Amino acid sequence: MKEYIKSRPKPTNGHQLGTFLQCKRKAWLNYFGHEALKADTPPHQQHLMDEGLRFEDDIFEMYYPEAYEVKGDNFAIRKALTLDAMRRGEPVILQAQLGDGTTTVGVADILILEDTDEQLPLGHAYSLGEVKHSAQVAVSHLTQLLWYASMLAVDQQKTYDHSFVIIKNKEQIKVQLTEVRGIYEECLEGLLPLRDLSWEELGEQHPIVYKKSCNKCQWRYACIPELMQQENHLSVIPLLNAHHIMALKAENVNGPTALLQAPAQLFANIGFSFLEYRRLIFQVQTYHRLGFGFKEKIQSLYFGSLTPFVLDYDDQEPERPIALRTAEKTIPLEMTAYPEFVGRWIGYGLDALRLQQWTKGWSDDQIEVVNLAEVIEKQLFGLFPGYALNELYYFFQQQISIEQLVLDPDKDLDRLEKLNFLIQTIEEALHD
Repeated sequence: MKEYIKSRPKPTNGHQLGTFLQCKRKAWLNYFGHEALKADTPPHQQHLMDEGLRFEDDIFEMYYPEAYEVKGDNFAIRKALTLDAMRRGEPVILQAQLGDGTTTVGVADILILEDTDEQLPLGHAYSLGEVKHSAQVAVSHLTQLLWYASMLAVDQQKTYDHSFVIIKNKEQIKVQLTEVRGIYEECLEGLLPLRDLSWEELGEQHPIVYKKSCNKCQWRYACIPELMQQENHLSVIPLLNAHHIMALKAENVNGPTALLQAPAQLFANIGFSFLEYRRLIFQVQTYHRLGFGFKEKIQSLYFGSLTPFVLDYDDQEPERPIALRTAEKTIPLEMTAYPEFVGRWIGYGLDALRLQQWTKGWSDDQIEVVNLAEVIEKQLFGLFPGYALNELYYFFQQQISIEQLVLDPDKDLDRLEKLNFLIQTIEEALHD
C-alpha cells in the first residue's frame, strides 16, 4: 500500500471539510493518496457528475452572462488573473482562484462586488456565492463557503457574513455563514492535524468502518480489500443501523457468524419484530454464504427473458455510440428502424441509459431496457469495490486485491463477456 501514498500532503481545499464530516480516512487520503490509487468513476456515475457541470454553466449563462470568468492552465496564472480582476473592480468574477497554492486552495464559483475603498489592498471587496446541483443547501456547502471566505479575507482584508447558494431548481438561497461557524471551526480543528499522520497512525486512530458510501468512494481500493479480510463488520447488513450494531457489540456479536448464532430474544430486546428478525436472518445468511446478499427476498430478476447487450463506440469519437451488440448480432444505431429494437434488453450503466434515451417515446409495451447497474445498487448489498462493470466482475470472481482493481489485468476482456458473467452469477445466487 505504501507505494500508493505520497510523502507530502496536498493543500487543504473547501471540499475537505465536508469530507471530514463524512469519513476521516477519506479526508486523509485526499491529502496523501497517489492518483494511481484512485478508482475510476463508472461511466453512468460520471454522466450524472457531468450533468452537475452543465448545470453550473447554465446558471452562469442565465444569471451572469457578462461576468468575467477566470481561466488558466495552472494555479499561478489563475491566481494572478483573479487578483487583477479584483483590482479592476469587476462586478462579478466566476471561478475565482483562492488560497496560496501550497497549504490552502479553492475555486469560488462566484464573487460579487460589495465595496470600493482605496484603503483596501486591492481597492475592492467581494462576497461569495456557490452553485450546487442539489435539492437543498447542506451544511457542507456552508463550511465550504467559510473556507473560501477565510482565503478571500487574506487577499482583500475584509469579510462578509452573508452569502448565497443557487440550488437545483435555480433558486438563489441567501445564507448567513455565522450559523455554521462553530461546526466549521470544529471540523478545521480535527481536519488539519490529519496532515501530520502517517499511514500507520491513520490505521490506529481511524480504523476502517464500512459505510454505504464506501462503494462509491474514489479511495475505496485502499479500504474494501482490507475489509473483506475481516469478519467483524456488521454495518454492511442493510437492516442494521448504528444503534443495533452498538447493542449487538455490547453482547459480543461482532460479525455475521456470531449474529447467526445469537438467540432470537436478543433481537427482540433491541427492537426487531419477528418479521424483521426473519428478514435480517435471510440477509445475513445470503451474505455469509455468497459474500453479497439481497435486500429483499426476491424470486427472480427475470434475466432469462432479457437480451444482454453492450454499445460499441466510435474510435474517433469515444463518446458516440455507433452500434448495439449482442451475442447473436450487431445493430447499427444510425438510421436504424424502430422494429430492430423491439424486445427486452439488459445492459450496464451508461449503455443502458443511452439505449433508454435512444428509444424514449417508443411503445413501452414493445421495448424494455433494464439497467443492471441500477438493479445491483437497489437490490443487492455487499462490500462491493465499486459499481463499475470491471469492479463487480472481479468481486464476483472473489478476486479483490489492490493489484486486480488498479491494474485491471482483464481490461481487454470484452464487456459483453463481463456482463454475461455478472448476470449468470446473480441468477445462480437467486436459485441457490
